[in-house]
Amino acid sequence: MRKIVAYALGLIGFILQGSAVIGLPVYVFFFGGSFLWFLAFFPLGYAGMLPLTLMNSMLKSDSDASRHQPIEVRHTIAEIDKFLSPRAELCISLVRNETVALASITDKTLMAIRHNGATPKQLALTLITNVVSKHLISGQYHVYRGMLSALGGEMLKLFSAAAHAMRDCGYCTEDELRENFHQLKSHIAEMG
Repeated sequence: MRKIVAYALGLIGFILQGSAVIGLPVYVFFFGGSFLWFLAFFPLGYAGMLPLTLMNSMLKSDSDASRHQPIEVRHTIAEIDKFLSPRAELCISLVRNETVALASITDKTLMAIRHNGATPKQLALTLITNVVSKHLISGQYHVYRGMLSALGGEMLKLFSAAAHAMRDCGYCTEDELRENFHQLKSHIAEMG
């Protein structure tokens, strides 16, 4: 029984500390255990360290994670930040978080850029207009039917700026821009 307790305590000391430097002396010195038995349990200590390793990887900064993203994703996120950073609208953080999350879906971003021929700037502006229009037609940012709240008004300004930037870059025509505004305004008038 004494050996079982010694093995268990040595193993627990090793797992809690995450290294053989603490676990081995606890096991051998205090309980007189055999070094060979400790080696038999050595792999279990690494299994005990697995949650710590996973937690450490989850706590890495965004810059660490972004280094492992394809260049197209990084350029698209940079274009999102470039467009949104000079703006002072109240909705910027909400829109940025959602657009960056969408741009970070690697396979969709790569398909849009590599296969469909979109530029990172075009994709960034498209994502911004899509996210903002989704919020505007949800009815959440209305005071009452057809009337936007202050935050909704700021979102409409942001939509307008992004849509005009798309037209200025040649990503859409004037007619498409007018049609998009007409559809958005009719949805806003219905919601609330």
